[in-house]
Amino acid sequence: MPITTTPAAIFKKLHQIAPAIVFNVAHTLDPHFRWDGDGPDPREDGYEAYDVDVTARAVVDGKMREGRDSLGGTYDRPGKYDPDIGGYLPQMLEEAVDELRKSGRLPAPLAKQAESARKYLKDVMRVRYDEQRRQHRSGDVRTRKAGRSSRGSKRSSRRPKRSSRRR
Repeated sequence: MPITTTPAAIFKKLHQIAPAIVFNVAHTLDPHFRWDGDGPDPREDGYEAYDVDVTARAVVDGKMREGRDSLGGTYDRPGKYDPDIGGYLPQMLEEAVDELRKSGRLPAPLAKQAESARKYLKDVMRVRYDEQRRQHRSGDVRTRKAGRSSRGSKRSSRRPKRSSRRR
Protein backbone atom coordinates (compact mmCIF):
# COMPACT_ATOMS: atom_id res chain seq x y z
CA MET A 1 0.00 0.00 0.00
CA PRO A 2 1.49 3.39 -0.99
CA ILE A 3 2.39 5.89 1.71
CA THR A 4 0.49 9.18 1.67
CA THR A 5 2.82 11.96 2.74
CA THR A 6 0.50 14.88 3.44
CA PRO A 7 0.75 16.38 6.93
CA ALA A 8 -2.77 15.17 7.83
CA ALA A 9 -1.95 11.62 6.69
CA ILE A 10 1.34 11.66 8.61
CA PHE A 11 -0.34 12.68 11.89
CA LYS A 12 -3.15 10.16 11.38
CA LYS A 13 -0.67 7.31 10.84
CA LEU A 14 1.48 8.40 13.79
CA HIS A 15 -1.61 8.31 16.00
CA GLN A 16 -2.29 4.75 14.83
CA ILE A 17 1.24 3.38 15.27
CA ALA A 18 2.28 5.40 18.33
CA PRO A 19 -0.88 6.21 20.33
CA ALA A 20 1.06 6.80 23.57
CA ILE A 21 3.10 9.60 21.96
CA VAL A 22 1.52 13.01 21.43
CA PHE A 23 2.93 14.92 18.46
CA ASN A 24 2.48 18.67 18.22
CA VAL A 25 3.55 21.61 16.07
CA ALA A 26 3.60 25.11 17.60
CA HIS A 27 4.33 28.41 15.86
CA THR A 28 5.64 31.29 17.97
CA LEU A 29 5.90 34.77 16.52
CA ASP A 30 9.50 35.97 16.39
CA PRO A 31 9.40 39.78 16.18
CA HIS A 32 13.20 39.98 16.43
CA PHE A 33 14.03 37.80 13.41
CA ARG A 34 15.57 39.78 10.55
CA TRP A 35 15.29 38.78 6.89
CA ASP A 36 18.68 37.95 5.40
CA GLY A 37 17.56 36.22 2.22
CA ASP A 38 17.49 37.35 -1.38
CA GLY A 39 14.87 39.86 -2.42
CA PRO A 40 12.58 42.02 -0.36
CA ASP A 41 11.65 41.27 3.24
CA PRO A 42 8.57 39.00 3.30
CA ARG A 43 7.05 41.23 6.00
CA GLU A 44 6.44 43.77 3.22
CA ASP A 45 3.97 41.25 1.73
CA GLY A 46 2.14 40.58 5.02
CA TYR A 47 4.21 37.63 6.22
CA GLU A 48 5.53 37.25 9.76
CA ALA A 49 8.59 35.38 11.05
CA TYR A 50 7.94 32.40 13.31
CA ASP A 51 9.86 29.86 15.32
CA VAL A 52 8.36 26.41 14.83
CA ASP A 53 8.65 23.77 17.55
CA VAL A 54 7.75 20.15 16.87
CA THR A 55 7.35 17.98 19.94
CA ALA A 56 6.90 14.31 20.73
CA ARG A 57 5.61 13.81 24.28
CA ALA A 58 4.80 10.79 26.42
CA VAL A 59 4.10 10.11 30.07
CA VAL A 60 6.61 7.75 31.69
CA ASP A 61 6.23 6.79 35.35
CA GLY A 62 3.85 9.70 35.89
CA LYS A 63 6.25 12.27 34.42
CA MET A 64 6.10 14.02 31.07
CA ARG A 65 9.00 13.23 28.72
CA GLU A 66 9.55 15.33 25.65
CA GLY A 67 11.59 15.36 22.49
CA ARG A 68 11.73 18.57 20.49
CA ASP A 69 13.02 19.95 17.23
CA SER A 70 12.92 23.63 16.34
CA LEU A 71 13.19 25.71 13.20
CA GLY A 72 13.54 29.46 13.28
CA GLY A 73 12.98 32.04 10.57
CA THR A 74 9.98 30.52 8.85
CA TYR A 75 7.65 33.00 7.19
CA ASP A 76 3.90 32.52 7.05
CA ARG A 77 0.85 34.72 6.96
CA PRO A 78 -0.59 35.23 10.44
CA GLY A 79 -2.98 32.37 11.23
CA LYS A 80 -2.20 30.57 7.95
CA TYR A 81 0.69 28.32 8.85
CA ASP A 82 2.21 25.88 6.39
CA PRO A 83 1.30 22.49 7.92
CA ASP A 84 4.29 20.88 6.18
CA ILE A 85 6.75 23.48 7.52
CA GLY A 86 8.23 24.00 4.07
CA GLY A 87 8.70 20.26 3.62
CA TYR A 88 10.58 19.79 6.91
CA LEU A 89 7.69 18.23 8.89
CA PRO A 90 8.71 14.54 8.59
CA GLN A 91 12.33 15.28 9.43
CA MET A 92 11.38 17.44 12.41
CA LEU A 93 8.98 14.81 13.73
CA GLU A 94 11.68 12.17 13.40
CA GLU A 95 14.18 14.40 15.27
CA ALA A 96 11.60 14.95 18.04
CA VAL A 97 11.05 11.18 18.34
CA ASP A 98 14.81 10.63 18.52
CA GLU A 99 15.09 13.25 21.28
CA LEU A 100 12.24 11.55 23.16
CA ARG A 101 14.07 8.22 22.86
CA LYS A 102 17.25 9.86 24.24
CA SER A 103 15.40 11.47 27.18
CA GLY A 104 15.85 8.37 29.30
CA ARG A 105 14.90 4.71 29.37
CA LEU A 106 11.43 4.17 27.91
CA PRO A 107 9.19 1.23 28.85
CA ALA A 108 9.31 -1.48 26.16
CA PRO A 109 5.84 -0.76 24.66
CA LEU A 110 6.61 2.96 24.39
CA ALA A 111 10.08 2.30 22.99
CA LYS A 112 8.50 0.04 20.37
CA GLN A 113 6.02 2.76 19.40
CA ALA A 114 8.80 5.35 19.16
CA GLU A 115 10.84 3.02 16.93
CA SER A 116 7.79 2.34 14.73
CA ALA A 117 7.19 6.09 14.40
CA ARG A 118 10.84 6.68 13.52
CA LYS A 119 10.79 3.97 10.83
CA TYR A 120 7.52 5.29 9.39
CA LEU A 121 8.89 8.85 9.19
CA LYS A 122 12.05 7.57 7.46
CA ASP A 123 9.75 5.85 4.93
CA VAL A 124 7.81 9.11 4.41
CA MET A 125 11.06 10.98 3.74
CA ARG A 126 12.19 8.27 1.32
CA VAL A 127 8.87 8.39 -0.58
CA ARG A 128 9.09 12.17 -0.83
CA TYR A 129 12.69 12.00 -2.02
CA ASP A 130 11.85 9.37 -4.63
CA GLU A 131 8.92 11.45 -5.89
CA GLN A 132 11.13 14.53 -6.23
CA ARG A 133 13.70 12.52 -8.18
CA ARG A 134 10.96 11.12 -10.45
CA GLN A 135 9.63 14.61 -11.12
CA HIS A 136 13.10 15.93 -11.79
CA ARG A 137 13.92 13.13 -14.22
CA SER A 138 10.63 13.54 -16.08
CA GLY A 139 11.08 17.30 -16.34
CA ASP A 140 7.98 17.87 -14.21
CA VAL A 141 9.82 20.16 -11.83
CA ARG A 142 7.46 22.86 -10.64
CA THR A 143 9.28 26.12 -10.27
CA ARG A 144 8.56 28.34 -7.32
CA LYS A 145 8.20 32.06 -7.54
CA ALA A 146 11.00 33.86 -5.71
CA GLY A 147 11.12 31.56 -2.71
CA ARG A 148 7.36 31.13 -2.27
CA SER A 149 6.04 27.66 -1.81
CA SER A 150 2.86 26.60 -3.52
CA ARG A 151 1.00 27.09 -0.24
CA GLY A 152 1.86 30.78 -0.03
CA SER A 153 4.53 30.49 2.61
CA LYS A 154 7.84 32.27 2.16
CA ARG A 155 11.17 30.77 3.02
CA SER A 156 14.61 32.22 3.08
CA SER A 157 16.85 31.22 0.18
CA ARG A 158 19.15 29.90 2.88
CA ARG A 159 17.93 27.18 5.22
CA PRO A 160 16.99 28.76 8.56
CA LYS A 161 18.92 27.89 11.66
CA ARG A 162 17.70 24.63 13.21
CA SER A 163 18.26 23.46 16.67
CA SER A 164 17.36 20.23 18.33
CA ARG A 165 16.82 20.82 22.00
CA ARG A 166 14.82 19.59 24.93
CA ARG A 167 13.00 21.98 27.21
